[in-house]
Amino acid sequence: MKKLQIFTLVLCMTLTLFAFVNSYRMTPLIQVSPDYAVQRFHEKTGKPILSELPPEEQHAYLIEAGVDMSGQFTWENSQDLILDTIQWTESDPIITGLTYNNPGTVTFCTEVRNAVNRYYGREQYLSALSKDALVRVLTEYGVEFPKEDTDEYATCALATVLFTEMYGTFYPMRNSQMNDFEKQVYAAATAYYKNRPTATEALRYFRQKVKAHSYIYS
Repeated sequence: MKKLQIFTLVLCMTLTLFAFVNSYRMTPLIQVSPDYAVQRFHEKTGKPILSELPPEEQHAYLIEAGVDMSGQFTWENSQDLILDTIQWTESDPIITGLTYNNPGTVTFCTEVRNAVNRYYGREQYLSALSKDALVRVLTEYGVEFPKEDTDEYATCALATVLFTEMYGTFYPMRNSQMNDFEKQVYAAATAYYKNRPTATEALRYFRQKVKAHSYIYS
């Protein structure tokens, strides 16, 4: 029964997130420009906006950052994809890279996204952590994971974290035990980002974009 409740919760949140990702796919790339957080970073540090550098300099940074371009996705055959991913990440630091159907493309674009986030000094996003790492971090912030069904609760926690990052809230459940667990995760994620102003500033713009797509939960 408990596993069914966890599955139902994750399914509900996933459907909501899927609706946004689908709408995100429909957004023309021309609408994207470096967000205010990126502009503020440039003004404070004098460091150039990555997407405004010549392509060869963007390429050089990604190589330096450890992005693997020796396999299926090389600079020669994937330059447009890479440059688009850099531009998207400047506005949307989380969803970028997740909107493709091909798992290999998702993996590569996620690697580029993470490198761009590091360029801007954006601290590690919780949703980018592995399940084990996420459980460790959330436990440090007071989340109590049951000894039984730990993996299922970790899946639930990841969905709750992503929902929190995108919407700034959590998905309520009628089951009091699951609802209490979600509240713990939401409180932990909120506390985590309170100490990470650069990431929080980028999330603020990202949530505005989510609202603009009219899939906000209220």
